[in-house]
Amino acid sequence: GLYLFKPEIIIHAAATKYVQLSEKYPFETVETNILGSMNIVRVSKEIKCKIVIGISTDKSAQPIENLYGLSKAISERIFLSQNNLKSKTKFACVRFGNIAWSSGSVFHIWKKMIDIDGKISTTGPDMKRFFFSINEATSLVVRAIDKINKINGKILVLKMKSAYIKEILEIYSSIYKCKWKKTKNRIGDKKHEFLVSENELPYSSKINVDNKEHFIISPLEK
Repeated sequence: GLYLFKPEIIIHAAATKYVQLSEKYPFETVETNILGSMNIVRVSKEIKCKIVIGISTDKSAQPIENLYGLSKAISERIFLSQNNLKSKTKFACVRFGNIAWSSGSVFHIWKKMIDIDGKISTTGPDMKRFFFSINEATSLVVRAIDKINKINGKILVLKMKSAYIKEILEIYSSIYKCKWKKTKNRIGDKKHEFLVSENELPYSSKINVDNKEHFIISPLEK
């Protein structure tokens, strides 16, 4: 095909990323997260792109509660499978936790609730989630590009701490001087997230990059 641009590096960040919307619109989720990833693979190989990094999520680890996690797990596997085909384009993935203050961040949602109603409603004060900053997220992608020869066909994951939503809410509500209350859980919500699932542990190793501890997951090297 004829392409106006032929980049040497592609960062595939497009996705339907909201758990509840994925449950409500499953066709769109599959078309965007799975078929969209397949299209990226085809085009990147056709233009002979050197490196493709897929942005994935902690929800793809043990992805049994929601379609979003399942779709991203399949997207990961599509990318990683290209390594077995001896593709000249190198494919790898990174897994993100929740990016604080990014588009759709729960912090924005809480702030909007405060502005409208003066209090926060939360479905999961006892749930645990991984949070990191926008800078940490972009730095992880850069590390994946820099280490592509080592992580080709693999997943790079930054080791990070998780926190109970309740603990974050207590600080957040103190700063904004408001109260919060628990509401009914939503379909697809997981109680706890995982960076590396139990079945991936035998195929995982630790690596130190930029003085930060990471995991490399090699699910196809069995």
